[in-house]
Amino acid sequence: MAVIRDGSLEQVLGKARLSNRECTWLWFYLSTKGIWLDQNEFGAPNMNDMMASLISQSRQNVAEITFEMSTKLLDDEYFKWISNDERQLTWLLPRLFPQGIILPALPPKLIGRERLISCIDIWNADLTTKQQHLEYAQSNWNQHKQGDAIFKWFKGKDGAQKCILAWELLCKYDPNLVIGKESVDDYSKLLTFFDQANLDYAEKFMRIETIKKRWNQQQYRLKMKGKKQYNFVLSDKANKHLDQLAETHELKRTQILEALLKMEAEKGIYMPEILKKIQFSL
Repeated sequence: MAVIRDGSLEQVLGKARLSNRECTWLWFYLSTKGIWLDQNEFGAPNMNDMMASLISQSRQNVAEITFEMSTKLLDDEYFKWISNDERQLTWLLPRLFPQGIILPALPPKLIGRERLISCIDIWNADLTTKQQHLEYAQSNWNQHKQGDAIFKWFKGKDGAQKCILAWELLCKYDPNLVIGKESVDDYSKLLTFFDQANLDYAEKFMRIETIKKRWNQQQYRLKMKGKKQYNFVLSDKANKHLDQLAETHELKRTQILEALLKMEAEKGIYMPEILKKIQFSL
């Protein structure tokens, strides 16, 4: 919801109320009329009073200001689909305007969603053109979001660790791709990175599959820590018994063997009898 400001600026312009968007637009409008404004003063508590004073001193045409304001600001309804999500804002900004459009420098305090909307507001185009570009950008954004499906694996369990591994592998095998990019340590940053990477769907998919494979290898090594693989031959009869025990107790063959070995090591019930039988047969 737009914040409403009251004060001398409203009196100068003859308007009952001014929204934050209108005040921001006016800031840039005055700068186009040769009125110098310190960017560090943007957003200051006395910003509106300062603009009211400048309008009065410079004898700006109030009727012209209010007319221009009415012909440059789209209704808030057209911006409802734009959130404060940094990823969306980063993706949208270079795609909202025709190539070659140069916007004025923006005050440091103008950030997030308000920054993006103000860029549209101060763009010197008619409302129909702005509306068309917004609708086109919205359609492209929704289509782009459908491609997020291939990144679903990074959202679940151990998502942050998977994203960190992805960044490590990208740094190692795609150094040119990561130059100047923010490091990735969560799902949102991972999506933003691939948004900015000049890769088609197949190239993204290939890298994701490589990351998945490395992750599975690491998890297998962790799982096998403290274990060692042995190869030995069992008689058909022993194999049959082992399969029956595994099926009866719904365990793996290795779990059955480990349980039997542990029990015998702790209690020593069967081996003495088996050894006696072996010695007797000799």
